[in-house]
Amino acid sequence: PEAARQCNELIRLFAEECAVRAAGAAKARLAVAETKQKQQKKKNKEDEFDEAEPSDPKVVEVRLSDLDSGWILFNLMSSSTPDRHLLVLVLDLNPAWWGLQTDTDVCRMLQSVLTFANAHLLVQPGNEVALLGVCGEQTQFLYPAAQSPPGGVPLSQQGPAQTDGAKLECFTAMNDCVKDAADSLMRSVQPEKLRLSVCMAGCLVKALCYIARREREIQPGVRLASRVLLLRGCRDEASQYMALMNAVFAAQKRQIPIDACVISSDSTLLRQAAELSGGFYLRLPRPSALLQCLLSLFLAEPAVRQASLTLPPSLGPSDSRPACFCHRKLVSIAHVCSICLSVYCSYTPLCTTCHATFPKPQLPAYFNAARAPGKGGGGGGGGGGKSKRNSKP
Repeated sequence: PEAARQCNELIRLFAEECAVRAAGAAKARLAVAETKQKQQKKKNKEDEFDEAEPSDPKVVEVRLSDLDSGWILFNLMSSSTPDRHLLVLVLDLNPAWWGLQTDTDVCRMLQSVLTFANAHLLVQPGNEVALLGVCGEQTQFLYPAAQSPPGGVPLSQQGPAQTDGAKLECFTAMNDCVKDAADSLMRSVQPEKLRLSVCMAGCLVKALCYIARREREIQPGVRLASRVLLLRGCRDEASQYMALMNAVFAAQKRQIPIDACVISSDSTLLRQAAELSGGFYLRLPRPSALLQCLLSLFLAEPAVRQASLTLPPSLGPSDSRPACFCHRKLVSIAHVCSICLSVYCSYTPLCTTCHATFPKPQLPAYFNAARAPGKGGGGGGGGGGKSKRNSKP
């Protein structure tokens, strides 16, 4: 019996030792499996990071006290940007309108615009900028000048050996060039020809032509994203509707956004231009907020604004009424040519665009009587017909 008891004890101890060793081996295998799984997950994440787009950049909240729009979420960078960005600024330099303003003047406006242009050049080394001034019916390039290279000299082409002082000197030279050209343009306009309106359509066409030229001159393989910013102070002129819409449709076809910043009253034409071309329209609450609005709203590219810029719905529905071809006024109900779709506010026997002829409309008798309410019935019972029809609901 004693030998049997000792044998059973040895068997029990051996079984316990085997169980402990088996548990240790299983634990070791589990640890190795977890380590391999972690390494595989880390490798997969690295592969996904290399293949995927960069992660969402940081979002910064900016408080605009001069705007009634509250909080604005502004993204500092876009996921995929072209190599260069060309910004063409169109400035309203009408001295007749700026002279009537009490809280701002053209000098402050130019200083704000130049600060904004310098900021655009500093966002990316290859960025370019051009400024056009419009005064009455005259338009002129403020920058680049005739003797300077197209689009100015980008920071990427200025060479790494330049010091900070030399780069600041380039900005100073551009600012002086713009101020001198603006002063020359405003002095060249005759006082008797000044009106409270400007030829914004002609300046926009010149800006689009400049963009087309820069796209042809750019190096092969370099992506150039262009956009136009219109800064307007004068009121709308209905006679420019057709020319402005033609330029807007040309920009829409070439995928060139047109932004509009209006200092005075709302502009129906510029609002339509911004909506059709995919740009952004803003009416300043007051002229002193110009620089803040330019840096906060218009410095970002359109793709960044659509993804990361949130504004409250402060603007109502846009006025999409067309302008008639005869008097250049906005109309809701009009006569339309069936051949060329020209719009006329009243009946015309001949289309001035395609020279199509139209017969005189045959109006009912009661309609003619309604136009002359003081005349009684006579000659076919026109008055009786009118009273009989008006008596029915």
